[in-house]
Amino acid sequence: MTGLTIDDLTVRLAGVTILDGVSLRVGPGQVHAVIGPNGAGKTTFVNAVTGLVRSAGARMSLDGSSYRPRTPHHAARLGISRTFQHPVVFRTLSARQHVLTGAAANRAGRDNPACDALVDALLDDIGPGIAAEFGLMRVRLTDLVRALAGTPRVLLMDEPASGLDEADRQRMLERITQVREAGIGVLLIEHDIGLVLAVADHVTVLDDGRAVFSGSPEDVTGDRAVSRAYLGR
Repeated sequence: MTGLTIDDLTVRLAGVTILDGVSLRVGPGQVHAVIGPNGAGKTTFVNAVTGLVRSAGARMSLDGSSYRPRTPHHAARLGISRTFQHPVVFRTLSARQHVLTGAAANRAGRDNPACDALVDALLDDIGPGIAAEFGLMRVRLTDLVRALAGTPRVLLMDEPASGLDEADRQRMLERITQVREAGIGVLLIEHDIGLVLAVADHVTVLDDGRAVFSGSPEDVTGDRAVSRAYLGR
């Protein structure tokens, strides 16, 4: 089975269960959105998949091979990259220099011409200068171009639209669509339900560390458990 498959992901920190048996799959060229209220465990899920926190008892596979990330760098070498809710950029580097840092993760020499073309388009969009001079949208795009420069198989995006105005949210939606069109699987953590419904192929809803819904975007807003956990009714 191709793509990223996560079965029974559990995370306990200081004796507290943050995630309890969460399972999902991100196929190539698909957007799988994970939504839920603050504190539901969404960012912890991304951190566990990329090796920032240790999981207990999870079964993970990437393109059919068993996958167990030791560190974020190890995950990136295997083909799983990420962006951050609070973008991680080098303030004194340009966007093109960020490409060099991201490309170093591709030790396996993965080839994806469509991803390379998207990186070039993002660089044109970001423009010259160093990250310290960028506004929020350019910073988010720099974080994205760094992640894509390693030619990932799967990209984990943690709230890429956070803090953006309506015009920039639309631009980000277009970029996420382009990532999908490059054949890269996207795990999207996002509070902007409009963006999720516009771009996602599948939606999982977390509440208190558990998956309370998994299905199509068309079904998510009509589910009672989703309404209670996420939509507040």
